[in-house]
Amino acid sequence: LGRNFKVNDDQESAERDEPAISVNANGNFIIAWRDRQEHYEDICAQRYAKNGAPIGDNFKVNDNQDSSYRGKPDIACAANGNLVITWEDRRNDDYHIYAQRFTANGEVIRSNFKVSEDQSVRCNIREPAIACDDSGNFVITWYRYSYGYVLSNVSIYAQRFAGDGTPLGANFKVDDVQDSAYKWNPDIAI
Repeated sequence: LGRNFKVNDDQESAERDEPAISVNANGNFIIAWRDRQEHYEDICAQRYAKNGAPIGDNFKVNDNQDSSYRGKPDIACAANGNLVITWEDRRNDDYHIYAQRFTANGEVIRSNFKVSEDQSVRCNIREPAIACDDSGNFVITWYRYSYGYVLSNVSIYAQRFAGDGTPLGANFKVDDVQDSAYKWNPDIAI
């Protein structure tokens, strides 16, 4: 409907990539992306009304400001318009999955939270995907691997959450394959 339109609202010559989008039950939508400017990589987003009009300005999703990598955002909207944005984040050396909850009006609900639990072995946790049900409960999934010179123990994990953001149980392994095959690019639907 209509023409292409620019989502980011600044004029700097930064790289912007890895977009994700979600639409709520009213037809309003949100787009998130990785925004790379000089020494920083942030997850940014923009909300839109169902007619395509921007709601407010672009905003930063991650609540820290350092030079660590952030990328691969994904979004899920609940029926009431609340939403969750998740991404991979290297703020503490290893890659982990973080998320941020927002109200239907775009207000931040608490602060960023780490989804993936710390492991007993050094590993990287990458490429989150998220889905949300009509009650606002959500599930985030990702792949995890041990690292060294060769990737090993690549598996798919997930975490369930209640609509208020409370974790339901612990991170759990999704795949039950006991071989060395790689498992990449998880996706999820509710």
